Amino acid sequence: MVWIFSAGALAAPSVVGLGVEAVTNDPFVSTVGLHASVDQPIRPWLRLGASGGVYPSLGQGSWSALTTQIVTEANVTPDISAIRWRASAQATWLPVRQELPGRSRLLGLYAGMGWVYTVDDLDALQSYDDEDLATQMEFHPIVSGGLMAEVWWSSWGGRVRMERASYTETISSAIDESRNPFWLGIDLTARWP
Repeated sequence: MVWIFSAGALAAPSVVGLGVEAVTNDPFVSTVGLHASVDQPIRPWLRLGASGGVYPSLGQGSWSALTTQIVTEANVTPDISAIRWRASAQATWLPVRQELPGRSRLLGLYAGMGWVYTVDDLDALQSYDDEDLATQMEFHPIVSGGLMAEVWWSSWGGRVRMERASYTETISSAIDESRNPFWLGIDLTARWP
């Protein structure tokens, strides 16, 4: 078993992925949803593609125990901004590859740019004035990057992803706040066609 750096062989078919992911560093809201991606290999060590995620709202069911405690017991109004969907274009560099009979393993880095759509929880904020309503739903440009590992058996495989993103959000029409969600995801992948 030897890890080798990818050389210039022929590019493979497109890679599609579908899985689940969650934001792991938000103490106020549980963000879990579906993730989909499609990548086109340009070289064995380089892919260009697009990915996106959708994260349903569960209302107060999305609140963490900390948020519930803050709102109900301390009567404090935290700013809760939940990500509802995101989409990005990205490049993936795959410098490490292990080829074995019937399977292969890949390790890579990826970076991308795109958009994230957020919705502020005005029930938690306990405020419905015009400033809050004006910034309740927003699109934000996002920059992201991460690490991924894939295991392939013929045309099917699995992928684990860790991704850090960054965007700036406007709160109550007056405050800009930097957000840095950390996503952890797992996908089922396939080579297509």
